[in-house]
Amino acid sequence: MVLRTRKKGSFRLRKRKLFRGSVTRKAFVGLAVILGLGVIVSMVFREPFQKVETQIVEPIASYSLDSNLPKDWVVVGGIARPKSDVAFSESNSAAMPQIPDYGLQPDVDPNSNPGTQSVYEALASADAQERLSPFLPAKPFDEDRFSENPEEYLNIVEPSRVWQSAQPGPNIPVLTPKSETYQHMKQGEVVALKVLTLPGRPVTFTSFDLGAFQNDLNSISVAADESGIATANFSAPPGTIAQVNVLAASPVASSNVRFSIFVSLVEN
Repeated sequence: MVLRTRKKGSFRLRKRKLFRGSVTRKAFVGLAVILGLGVIVSMVFREPFQKVETQIVEPIASYSLDSNLPKDWVVVGGIARPKSDVAFSESNSAAMPQIPDYGLQPDVDPNSNPGTQSVYEALASADAQERLSPFLPAKPFDEDRFSENPEEYLNIVEPSRVWQSAQPGPNIPVLTPKSETYQHMKQGEVVALKVLTLPGRPVTFTSFDLGAFQNDLNSISVAADESGIATANFSAPPGTIAQVNVLAASPVASSNVRFSIFVSLVEN
């Protein structure tokens, strides 16, 4: 709006066409903006798909025994280092901890008893594989046949008999331990493992961690005496060490008994 004087002492307002030529000015400004953006875009994206050179670094060759190492240097784990870093003198080698000698499980004579013979027969053929593992199903227990010839059953070793306990029910006894279930022994010693079942009925003991029973094997079936006590003598020969788990079961009694035996070395 512009104030103009028409006569002295009086004023007249006259509208000025503020938007005269506004379309031209707007077009000019828009064109300038577009040109500016075009310049910026062309500078930024001048090479949009420029290839990136990848530098491949060859691995540094490691030392080998044939390399020209400095004097008194050795290669340990592919790294060269002074021999003094890895060599032990007589003064400090004695301080190194000595690895205990647990020994090795002794060989078993296949003809030492009927139990070992039954195992070696299974090793020599594809039959009777249940004599070789506690995870292969044992043959079903026939109580009448056992009563007629107990030795036929007891002379054959089938470690998985420990899974053949009787189903609980009326007049079915529960297999119970009659010796300590947690014991400590030294290599070379013998401990008696005892359970209670029906008199004259069989009980199978199986060790899952080496050791040997009176048949020189880690599994044995024995008959209970007239009072119902079944006994297996467990020994820890060389090679048997630390925790040993033994499971006992009877086909005429429910449940089973687990013995936990800790075997230690004989102190020198």
